[in-house]
Amino acid sequence: DAGAYAIDPVLTPRQPGSTLKPFVYGLAMTQLGWQPDHVLEDSPLAERIDEGVHRYRNYSGRHYGRVSLRYALANSLNIPAVRTAQAVGVPTIIDELQRFGFTTFDKSSDYYGPAIVLGDGAVSLFELVQGYASLARHGRFLPLHVLEEIPQPDPVEVLPAPVASVG
Repeated sequence: DAGAYAIDPVLTPRQPGSTLKPFVYGLAMTQLGWQPDHVLEDSPLAERIDEGVHRYRNYSGRHYGRVSLRYALANSLNIPAVRTAQAVGVPTIIDELQRFGFTTFDKSSDYYGPAIVLGDGAVSLFELVQGYASLARHGRFLPLHVLEEIPQPDPVEVLPAPVASVG
């Protein structure tokens, strides 16, 4: 018995890092009509936060100039992802993530800002698996359940199949 110190690693929310990028790019494709070859700018990006400035950077520390959405996603570039989040809008991102079964985004969109796509916020592993299972199911959401004897509902499309399979 671990007592009061027990932490369920499947249900405890944690920062998701770059794992939300496919959902945000998928949203840009469905809401803004972007395609995998849509060109994004990977150049210096700074944003005012409270009384300071936050400078976004890619993990490599480099900028790659004009890149396709597909390239930005495949290489997990942070700056194009933030620009995409800005274009789509954080309230729209939160709504979409909730359609994919993410319930932990319970604060205002201003709280998260466009860095939501980089992991500003917390999600559970259960929610991530549920969301990625929806992508694997060609954009059709089906709530996960862990008890075999509970009947399974029909999946609901939350992303068109061609968009869910871009990669």
